[in-house]
Amino acid sequence: MKKYNYAGPVSSVTVKPAKLGKDGQIETEGKSIDLFPGKPVSLPEDNKMVMNLVASGLLTEAEPKPSADDKSDTKAQ
Repeated sequence: MKKYNYAGPVSSVTVKPAKLGKDGQIETEGKSIDLFPGKPVSLPEDNKMVMNLVASGLLTEAEPKPSADDKSDTKAQ
């Protein structure tokens, strides 16, 4: 899963399609994730819909927040 920022209209994306059994009945449900403009969301980067949203510019990779360990000491010695 990768964290993205979404910049489109309120929408929903299915990231795990439902699977049908041999008898045609649904064995597993698809996973639907709601997308809201300006909100970060974690999505699988190998999903076709996610790849299309990235290619169209509606999803952009979120910049990781710097942790306390990442800050360098800038004091004069």
